[in-house]
Amino acid sequence: MQNHMKQADENPLISISNLCHRFPDGTTALNGINLEIEKESFTVIAGKNGSGKTVLMKHLNGILAPTSGTVSVCGIDVKKDPWNARRRIGFVFQNPDTQIVAQTVRDDIAFGPENLGYGRTETAETVNAAATAMDISHILEHSPHRLSGGEKKRVSIAGIIAMDPELIVFDEPFTGLDYSGVKILLKKMLEVHKNGTSVIVITHDLEKVLAHADRLIILSGGNIVADGDPGKLLDTAKEHELRIPSGCEINRMSWLR
Repeated sequence: MQNHMKQADENPLISISNLCHRFPDGTTALNGINLEIEKESFTVIAGKNGSGKTVLMKHLNGILAPTSGTVSVCGIDVKKDPWNARRRIGFVFQNPDTQIVAQTVRDDIAFGPENLGYGRTETAETVNAAATAMDISHILEHSPHRLSGGEKKRVSIAGIIAMDPELIVFDEPFTGLDYSGVKILLKKMLEVHKNGTSVIVITHDLEKVLAHADRLIILSGGNIVADGDPGKLLDTAKEHELRIPSGCEINRMSWLR
């Protein structure tokens, strides 16, 4: 696969300054967000429904534009250069069906590299590497529409890692998966991170993944109400109606343990 696009300077991967977003009906979704995400980090962003989690993430590559404030990726304003952001940041959406664009798994994974201008040989090598990483080489000729929910998730992740982003955002990744599916997906997410890719997991269900995070950010009403070491924020998480098993220690908050 291609190497990440590296910046020579020390800019954070993402820098957000005074970000506000209001919908056309006047509803404020984000209210003055200030946030930096460092390279090779593993961040969980949590909050109940309507807290602003997904709205915040959609500003990272220009899916949504700020009402005011700025979002930069590696020092470059997303509004001025959305291509830079979309090259560096990949999204795995809650419903993988929204990301399926082709009739075979192979062509679906190839879609991103082809749009980035990879040649035929390079695209084929990249697709094979991404499929191997996600353990889906045996279904490359299958229709992605006929796969299980867990398989579709892995296809969507393969399509993202084939573009070699510096950050992958997983939006409620465990929705609709059974116990086995959650374990498989979580293992793959951790492998992606171990290989040097930053990870953001958006979730309201902390017990499956929080043990692996180095940072927890809690949103409520479009504001960051807590940001720091996950082990020190469990009481705050409960105060904001996030599910945490009673008496559960931070190092046991993973479905891989």
